[in-house]
Amino acid sequence: MNPKFSLKVIQQGQTQKVHVITPGAGLQGQALVVQAKDATRYQLADIVTLSTPEKLQMKRVGGNLHIALPGGDVDAPDIVIEDYYNVRNATVQGQTLAGEWRGYTTANLVDTAAAASAEQGALASGKGWFSSLLGNTGAQSVGMASMDSSAVSSGAGSSAGFAGMSMGTLAGVGALGALALGGGGGGGGGGSSADTSALGVIKAYASSGGTSAAPTDKTYSDSTVNVSLQAITANSTTVAVAEVLKFFNAAIALKPAADVDSASKIQSLYNSMASSLSNLLKVANGSTNGPASDSHVPTAADYLALGVKVDDAIGASGSNKTLDLLNAALADLNAVSVDTLAEVRKLASTANDVMKLAIGSSATQSDVDLIDGLNSLLGFGAASVVTTSNLSEMKAAIKDASTVTDGSDFATVTQLKTVVQTQVLKSYANASNGVNAVPPSLQTYKDVGLKVLSSLSDTDTNGTYDLVDNKSQVLGVLSTNNTTPVTESVWLGALNSGLDRLSSSSATFVADVQKMINSYYRILAEADGVVNTTTNVDVYPAGTNASSDDPLRSDYTNIGVQVGNAKSLDLLNDYVGQASDDKVDTVEEINVIAKAAAPRPRA
Repeated sequence: MNPKFSLKVIQQGQTQKVHVITPGAGLQGQALVVQAKDATRYQLADIVTLSTPEKLQMKRVGGNLHIALPGGDVDAPDIVIEDYYNVRNATVQGQTLAGEWRGYTTANLVDTAAAASAEQGALASGKGWFSSLLGNTGAQSVGMASMDSSAVSSGAGSSAGFAGMSMGTLAGVGALGALALGGGGGGGGGGSSADTSALGVIKAYASSGGTSAAPTDKTYSDSTVNVSLQAITANSTTVAVAEVLKFFNAAIALKPAADVDSASKIQSLYNSMASSLSNLLKVANGSTNGPASDSHVPTAADYLALGVKVDDAIGASGSNKTLDLLNAALADLNAVSVDTLAEVRKLASTANDVMKLAIGSSATQSDVDLIDGLNSLLGFGAASVVTTSNLSEMKAAIKDASTVTDGSDFATVTQLKTVVQTQVLKSYANASNGVNAVPPSLQTYKDVGLKVLSSLSDTDTNGTYDLVDNKSQVLGVLSTNNTTPVTESVWLGALNSGLDRLSSSSATFVADVQKMINSYYRILAEADGVVNTTTNVDVYPAGTNASSDDPLRSDYTNIGVQVGNAKSLDLLNDYVGQASDDKVDTVEEINVIAKAAAPRPRA
């Protein structure tokens, strides 16, 4: 199996795009070409091992950076980052086996395009020494980037580079000095020594957009800065100092250097971050009522204070629908679901992607990240309602359900859940016996807005009982006079069996599901395991079914069972009445009896 690599494009701490590349793509004329931008990280990793080779072939060609993956050829690069050397603070990073991201030191790669031009000039003037020196560097064809273990220091936030061309090779080649970059990847170093003071490290981190050496808690507690990071507790959830540091560093990375050039400014930013994080935890209280009346509802500025930029894909005047959806989801979640920077960023990115999908644009996250994000945003967690098998259907459903262009169709979690869970029902109905489809739960039906009859005397055709909150009452009704109590698995299995017989393309699909629920409810209630002449459960309210107290032909039709004439219906009901519920909890079982009860043509 050929290995595959992912290249994440990250700006301001947010993943903008994820590309997948196969080694040797360049040799097949399928190189990935990416346009470089300021303050951007390009994170490269094997999608299986999640690590990056310590050595990669790289070459600078003019302002572009060429990269060959293992087994590839840098002269036919697999990845081309255009204008990499023409922008500021762009870095290529690899991940070690320990999971640490480190930057490749691309600044030392010789510009082979400029070198080739200089060589031609040297040859024309008779200075052949230039060509031989250039050949010694190897930079004209291959620039090897290898891990510089000597650059790795212990302690959090240490700057670890992947060393580029051997500096020993370049030493003594004074004629090439004008051809090599003096600073980091993306230009600009000028060779001046870095300010290694605590304040200098923080300012550099802000200037680089979070790509330089990250400040540690000791950096902030230094006497020249004097900001003491503390664990933050709210809503019975504590965010440890290590995670607080991640939030604060992310916030610093979004600021210009001028905003962090004094201890007082840094303290003010820390106070804002701490307050915003506390509010975030307070709003995440598991309430289904939404955060509209909560005074702690985060604003876009609050999220920025946490290092999370809440993009507005819609751009509607006077509102940020991404923010509305994010906060609505926040209220439904528990604080432990948002107590890390990664979790909050994932929710923000996913809320924005929902808005993008709603207006017909593509999601910025990879499919894998979007699946994880949607399950988290909607509070599904380990249930994994959104999967690789139904993601494309979910994307289409979100787009099709959007009737306006301002994002208001998805400003609440309830709206989004209804669309997603309706698609779960449709996918199951569309699949043969539910194969390869996510099996609906009672929560699925509830999220779509479906209910069940509160009793066999209930005349509300839409039902009045909540399928989840009133589950015990519903099972109690189904078990009345029953020789064996109806369990949740029997009830849910019956519903899904009936769902499998419905048409997902029907314009009245949700209404059809509601009819199926009510009808199977009456049929299961009829199946009490007792002969009707002994004890017969009346499955209809008095007066609404005067000719019979048994399920109607329409009830069987609603669950996908075809019944013959009136005598066949009576015979079928007699069997159902004597059967235990587990003998009629699938449509297939009832269909077998219905066929047996059907009239036979006379010979």
